[in-house]
Amino acid sequence: MNHLGLRLGDRHLRTGSLQDLNEAIEMIKPALEAAPLDTLNRATFAHNLGLQFGRKFSRTGSMQDLDEAIPTLGLKLGDRYVRTSSLQDLDEAIQMGTSALEAAPPNHPGLAAFLNNLGLQVGNRFAKTSLIEDLEESLRLLRLSLAAASPDHPDRATFLNNLSAKLGDRYVRTSSPQDLDEAIQMERSAVEATPPNHPRRAGFLNNLGLLVGNRFVRSGLIEDLEESLSLLRLGLAATPPDHPDRATFMSNLSLKLGDRYIRTGSIENLEESILTGKASLDAAPAGSPRRALYENNLGLRLSDRAAQNGSRQDLEEAIQLVTSAVESTSPGDPNLGSFLNNLGGRLRYRFSLTGKMEDIEEAVRVQRLAVDATPPAHSQRMGRLNGLVLIIREKYLRTGDVDDLKESVQTLKLALQSSPPRHSQRALWLNNLGIGLGTLFESNERIEELEEVIAIGRQAIDVTFVGDPRRALYMNNLGEWLNYRFERTGDLRDLEEAIIIGIGTMENTAPSSPDRPLFINNLALRYHNRSMRANQMKDLEEAIRFAMESVTATPLDHPHRSKYLSNLASMVLSRSEILGIAADIEESVKFARQAIELTPKDHLYRPLRLNNLARALGNRYSRTRILTDLEEPISIFTEALNTTRPDNPKRAMYMNNLGQKLGTLYRMTSVRRYLDEAISISQASVDATPLYHPNLARRLTSLGVLIGDRYYVDGLAKDLDIAVLIGGQAVDATPIDHPERANNLINVALRFNDRYLLKGDAADLIGAKARYSEALAQPNCPPLRRITGGRLAGELYMSSKEWDEAHHVLENAVKLLPRVSPRSFSREDLQFRLTGLSGLSSLAASAALQAGRDPNDALELLEAGRAIMAGLLIHSRSDISDLAKGNPTLHKEYTDLRQSISLPISAVKTTARIPHAVSSDVLSSEIETEDLEGQYLAAAISRRQMEVSQLEQVETQIRQLPGFERFQLPQSSSDLMQLSQPGPIVSFNVTEYRSDAFIVTRTEIRVLPLTGLKYNDLKVNMQLLIGKRNITAGPSRTEFSRNQKLRVVLKWLWDVAVLPILLELKLMPAERSKRLPRLWWVTSGLMGLAPLHAAGHEWGQSTENTMSWVVSTYVPSFKALAHSRLRKLKPFRQSQQKAVIVAMPQTSGMDDLKVEEEVAGVERALDIANPLVIQTPLKRDVVNALQNCSIVHFTCHGTSDAQDPSNAGLFLRGSAEGEVDRLTVRELAAMSLDEAQLAYLSACSTAENSAEKLIDEVIHVASIFQLIGFAHVIGTFWKASNSVGIKVATKFYQALIRNMEDQGTEVSHDPVAYALHEAITSLWEGVGERQRRTLSEDVICWAPFIHVGA
Repeated sequence: MNHLGLRLGDRHLRTGSLQDLNEAIEMIKPALEAAPLDTLNRATFAHNLGLQFGRKFSRTGSMQDLDEAIPTLGLKLGDRYVRTSSLQDLDEAIQMGTSALEAAPPNHPGLAAFLNNLGLQVGNRFAKTSLIEDLEESLRLLRLSLAAASPDHPDRATFLNNLSAKLGDRYVRTSSPQDLDEAIQMERSAVEATPPNHPRRAGFLNNLGLLVGNRFVRSGLIEDLEESLSLLRLGLAATPPDHPDRATFMSNLSLKLGDRYIRTGSIENLEESILTGKASLDAAPAGSPRRALYENNLGLRLSDRAAQNGSRQDLEEAIQLVTSAVESTSPGDPNLGSFLNNLGGRLRYRFSLTGKMEDIEEAVRVQRLAVDATPPAHSQRMGRLNGLVLIIREKYLRTGDVDDLKESVQTLKLALQSSPPRHSQRALWLNNLGIGLGTLFESNERIEELEEVIAIGRQAIDVTFVGDPRRALYMNNLGEWLNYRFERTGDLRDLEEAIIIGIGTMENTAPSSPDRPLFINNLALRYHNRSMRANQMKDLEEAIRFAMESVTATPLDHPHRSKYLSNLASMVLSRSEILGIAADIEESVKFARQAIELTPKDHLYRPLRLNNLARALGNRYSRTRILTDLEEPISIFTEALNTTRPDNPKRAMYMNNLGQKLGTLYRMTSVRRYLDEAISISQASVDATPLYHPNLARRLTSLGVLIGDRYYVDGLAKDLDIAVLIGGQAVDATPIDHPERANNLINVALRFNDRYLLKGDAADLIGAKARYSEALAQPNCPPLRRITGGRLAGELYMSSKEWDEAHHVLENAVKLLPRVSPRSFSREDLQFRLTGLSGLSSLAASAALQAGRDPNDALELLEAGRAIMAGLLIHSRSDISDLAKGNPTLHKEYTDLRQSISLPISAVKTTARIPHAVSSDVLSSEIETEDLEGQYLAAAISRRQMEVSQLEQVETQIRQLPGFERFQLPQSSSDLMQLSQPGPIVSFNVTEYRSDAFIVTRTEIRVLPLTGLKYNDLKVNMQLLIGKRNITAGPSRTEFSRNQKLRVVLKWLWDVAVLPILLELKLMPAERSKRLPRLWWVTSGLMGLAPLHAAGHEWGQSTENTMSWVVSTYVPSFKALAHSRLRKLKPFRQSQQKAVIVAMPQTSGMDDLKVEEEVAGVERALDIANPLVIQTPLKRDVVNALQNCSIVHFTCHGTSDAQDPSNAGLFLRGSAEGEVDRLTVRELAAMSLDEAQLAYLSACSTAENSAEKLIDEVIHVASIFQLIGFAHVIGTFWKASNSVGIKVATKFYQALIRNMEDQGTEVSHDPVAYALHEAITSLWEGVGERQRRTLSEDVICWAPFIHVGA
């Protein structure tokens, strides 16, 4: 009966039939009852009966079945322990098993089984107590069991399986790879010893699959994971559909499929894992004791999918499943702690998405329960303590309450000290402890805590093998902590190591990993820090690229998106601060606002993100000078400060920033309380900053500047002494290679000079010169600040007549100008950067001459700082046809890059990819945009920087070709003399120290000192031509007196400037030739406002004036003249010549113009060119017409703009409704007109250079027409008379056509200049002497017309 019962039990194992199991019990029961009490058979029968009851318990979960099984040698007491977790049951089972073993003779046929069962119970006690002694005893007993079993023992495979399981437990405890390898070997032997159709083979395959899966976790080898999945699939395939363990096998397969998803990012694996997990749950009976485990496992996989695709539904279902697992698990169940831990983690994740405080509060409560449910010696206690630290850290980041965080970190630290040093999870525990300690450091900035964090981070990596998928996470965190230390100490070695680690982290992170955006963002921050510390634009571009990638890869509703946006805003703002790119400021404001919108009001980092927004707005004010752009950042800085805890170390930064902006507000409004408040807040910022903090120098500088402002108000010498002292401390606290050192040196030098002016101590003057000069010499500092230092040093040296020293510093400052004006800049950005630099090259040229340098060298310095924007535009449009013939490949590469760079940023097309989800490397769509919203504009700016670098490399290659050695380089002295072949060129340089005319002829470059031309006289006289005192415009009743004043200016100009030059050039012979020589005036600075062509007096009556001796042409620079000379003037009779006449008789808000007569006269003169007349045109129609025309004539209103000269332009119609628009210099600069030859601008002020701070740039409508292709431009210095304009235009074209016909087919550039000269002089010629005098002395009417170009 016993044997029949055993066989029925075996069939149950094969079929899962509960009927077979019940019949087996009924067969063995009578055998047990009939066996004598003192026979060994009775023990065997009892064991066998208990075995069947145990199987039935496993199937039904009935406590009655378990109680029936208890009398069988303690084995079933062990099973009851599994159900009840009662250590008393387990100890009793072990005691009974030990007694039975001692009673059994050595040769008892059941000895192997007794040893095996006792080994299992001792192993169960280890699982409860975590005492390694129990595990070692369990392994000893199981090894004895295996040794006692013969090779053909029917249960040998089972004994191998059990030994394998306990070896696996020891591996989990010790991380010994030998244990894991032996466990796998034992389980393989169990599988090999089991026939293919054996009912237990499926279980052995499942166990082997789990062990190999554990080896994958250890090795990271995908082969192990693939084998694990294969074994689990085989085990499941060998399990009948109604088998009681099928649900367990499916759940295990689901877990490993989840591992494969985590490793590979395969969505298919994740989906299969979830389907398999759901199937395991469906297959488990409602009352099954393992159902809770299946719910927990499925919940984990659903939360993985939620992290992958952002599905809130998946996350909610995951939380519901794990919650159900918790609720259906009794308080003493050993799995309860695991379920609570997983629930806490899911709630923490939901909090990260929703920001709801109830989620994080519940997560803390649940995680505390998980820790409480885990005995002190339990192997999982450390992991659950880790989870508690991470959850409390999340709560701290929201609330700023540090007490709970301190407590949990300390508990974890103590627990870690007593944990096994080789535990497989030790690296994770170390990492999380480091996170907790690192967060504490952020709250107090105690450097000793950071040192401990870094040491812990290194340990975590050291105990993690290279293939571990978590290694990238540990590396990332160590890199962050090193970056923190750099930010605290300024030690570049930490930053370099952090970047290297960050690159390694990225290399070890799959593109589809959900952690990748975080790692990218952190690496971006490190590159940004290095760019700020070492002034490396390449690093900053890398930082912006990575930051944009992290934003793009993050869903719109992801909680980290606000952080990434705020960081991107800060980096783009840094680029704006270095390069002055206006678009970057706007992008920074936009990103920062988006970050604030996504940040909860009670978030710990909201003040920091407010700070970034306020900085961006403050920088915008520096461009716009609009009060609201200053008031808003002050309000935001105040909010950031008020919402920051008093003990937060970042308060010092917020106070410094607020103090700076209040200081700016004071300078704008002169309201004293703003200055006092700024000083108070700035002083508090300094007081709150540790002595060796890397930002101490910046905060000291801010305070020193504000106290210097107070000195200017109160005049107290003690304030000046304090400012000098604080400024010196700031310099001392600034590393030698720091990018802000030049700025700090300039600020303290300014105070030294102020004190010198107050007290007259020569030592202060020497100190100011030395510090200004040192600022110039700082290689890592922004070039604009270095130039400022050089200029200020040069001015002090010149005032002391130290000419050699002045020449040295000013020459070096001028050499830095190309770095201030890179070709990648937009026109607005170039204009902003160059504002205030006018006059630098003039000082340098004067210093060079005073120091006895060669005139060629002095002129080269002067030309280097003149019309820089024009030079860049010429550079991008110059004719390079010779290169196309010599090297077509380089020609194409060069022209492609040059064309791309010449486009405005707003016209650049960019392709942007929009990801479907964070962890997916499959992109759902691709769009092309031209408006460059969001991060795409920042990307276009980055691309422009890269293109400029590529262009410079190509230019270097071209200069290595024979004949191209000076390709696109500044003109040599021989080049300049070659330009003077048609006539001499005169370039003025006037400073407070000397006035000179550089005269360039065919044979030499010489300097003519103009001793009568004084800088102050020039300034006074030129102020009469522009600005509020302008005498060229006004009511008709004042016209006579205004003409008188202007004639005085013109006579003075003749006496001190033009007459000495004409005499020097011997252009005033006793007998004038019929054809006057031509003379080119290269004008910039204040002399760029002077009507040199009209200098003199008694026009038409005497020869004491320019017009009697030369025909004048103006050019802004030698480079501009060379550019115009490249265009050959073609006879107007050629059929391809096209002319356009643009007439705007009425402009809203301005006087009507009588354009009919002028249009008719011009149309008659140009009838051979069949002119197109556009009356009251739309701006877009004019732009289109310009593309193919050779000649364009405008008769309309024009304007200059002293604040924004690129906004000067010609008034046209903006829409069909008639609203006024203007064709601006900025818009014209984007054009390149291949057919252009002549532009006649019969409009007001088209050649007026009224922007004082950009006066060397010569930005006006006439000059831009020259630069975009018109070799000849007729413009006006000031508002011209409509009636005079008609006469001049008509005469001009008549003379031009005649002059060109006289030259035949070979037309030189001369006819245009001669035609304008003739048109102007015709106003007073051919009339009586009195009328001639009247007309010629009406200089306001005729003097504005000038010729610009070739």
